[in-house]
Amino acid sequence: MLKYIIETAPLGTRYVVAAKDPENGSVVQVFTLNKTAAHMLELFSQGLPTAEVAERIAREYKAPLDLVKRDVFAFWEDIVRKGLA
Repeated sequence: MLKYIIETAPLGTRYVVAAKDPENGSVVQVFTLNKTAAHMLELFSQGLPTAEVAERIAREYKAPLDLVKRDVFAFWEDIVRKGLA
């Protein structure tokens, strides 16, 4: 589960992400992600577990589930390391 409210906005080929405090709406972190990573973050912000996020991404991008799982789990670990979850 994410600690913050996530808002994304396209900026060229990237997405600007603002992580906001759910209590007061103040921006805690701002960073950029590629389209796929921003989509994964939006799915995580809906409370979906990593396995479900991986299945959805694999289906949407028509990619092998085992490869997508590896990337999704690595992305989740990065989110945790950055203090977003």
